[in-house]
Amino acid sequence: MKNKIMIALSSILLLTSGVVYAATDVTQTSVVKPATVQDEHAPGYGPGGRRHRRLAARIARRLDLTEAQKEQIKAIHQAEKQTIKPLLDQLQAIHRQLRAMTGSEPFNEAQVRALAEQKAKVIAELTVARERIKSKVMAVLTPEQRAKLNQMRERARERFLRHLSN
Repeated sequence: MKNKIMIALSSILLLTSGVVYAATDVTQTSVVKPATVQDEHAPGYGPGGRRHRRLAARIARRLDLTEAQKEQIKAIHQAEKQTIKPLLDQLQAIHRQLRAMTGSEPFNEAQVRALAEQKAKVIAELTVARERIKSKVMAVLTPEQRAKLNQMRERARERFLRHLSN
């Protein structure tokens, strides 16, 4: 059940944030991740992965973005990379520290709590950055495109809820 929830939440997150990456060139990643993070995960997963790029390209086609819109959205991503990359690096370092602590004896709850608090702060900053990007991208879309995107989100939400009930 936990896996179903995680898979469903991930798919909704991808669809919701997909428009953020929709206008990027599908041969390039729009979010710079450190090479070690990309190496740790299976190819195709996560922002900039093959599946994510295909989803972003499909969303761009369905929204019928103009070339000007694609360029504006790409410029938004480029401007935000400077904010996001250091946060992703911090998150990666925290994950490494937590993994290093796994199985260590004795369990150091104070250190885990401190890392968890750091992680929460970084995730909060990433959430703010993601929402800022989404807001800027939504401003580029026409009212019709925004309505269509909202319909796509609602359909994804419905699929998620159906998936949970199975």
